[in-house]
Amino acid sequence: MPLTKENYTKRLVDEEIEELLKMFGAVSIEGPKYCGKTWTALNHANSSVLLTKSDNPNSDYQKALINRDLIYTNKFPELIDEWQFT
Repeated sequence: MPLTKENYTKRLVDEEIEELLKMFGAVSIEGPKYCGKTWTALNHANSSVLLTKSDNPNSDYQKALINRDLIYTNKFPELIDEWQFT
């Protein structure tokens, strides 16, 4: 079941993402800040990981530095959301 937020407004790109996921299994969504990339991705994801830089040893970011396998849930498609650090 996708992680769709209540009252999510479908976007033109949603159908294209669905088709691409069927063909390739992974999609990179890129664009300017605050244009809805994360909400769109969550609409298609069954799990998510937020890779925000953090010194907290329990953060997904720190876990990924140790071993990337620690952040995967195997509930596909999985959103790996990384915020720019600069």
